[in-house]
Amino acid sequence: MEAKDVKTLMEAYASVYTTSEEATDLQESVETVEEGLATTVDKVTRTLQGGLEKMGVKINRTPRGTTTKADQEAKIKKEDVDLFDIIKGHLIDEGFADTEEAAVAIMANMSEGWKVSIVEGKQSK
Repeated sequence: MEAKDVKTLMEAYASVYTTSEEATDLQESVETVEEGLATTVDKVTRTLQGGLEKMGVKINRTPRGTTTKADQEAKIKKEDVDLFDIIKGHLIDEGFADTEEAAVAIMANMSEGWKVSIVEGKQSK
């Protein structure tokens, strides 16, 4: 490999590396601007809310809880279990099944419409 080839490779590497550094710097600048903008919007919102409250307008300032993914999944799982138990109980109570195993077997083959009608019927009682 000749010296001019090495120089060309070095220049190409430097241009890629410099571009990557510039992109990183640009991304950091964008993130800094976004954080500053969010802070400014929060301050302006609080100021406007304070002004509206002074004028007699009621502002809902109740704290809102954050729901985590785990909380959401637990709620869905609980609802699914409740529906499962409701339908299974209905099948046994109404004589469609003598055992839990039989009720589960029926549930595996029952239509969605029947499931919905059972749940709606239980909720209306």
